[in-house]
Amino acid sequence: MSVNTASLSFESPSIVTPDDLKVAANELPPSPQVFGKLGKMLRDPNTGLNDITDS
Repeated sequence: MSVNTASLSFESPSIVTPDDLKVAANELPPSPQVFGKLGKMLRDPNTGLNDITDS
């Protein structure tokens, strides 16, 4: 996997902003995006099974 770093606006080589993370996450292949959302939903006690299957 490669991320187009030209679209990232790093303030410093060691600091990644939330916007930088959003850009990088949007460039991920579909599987990591889906598993990232699924993990977040599974950690949320207010998420119902219908929420997971409909997403």
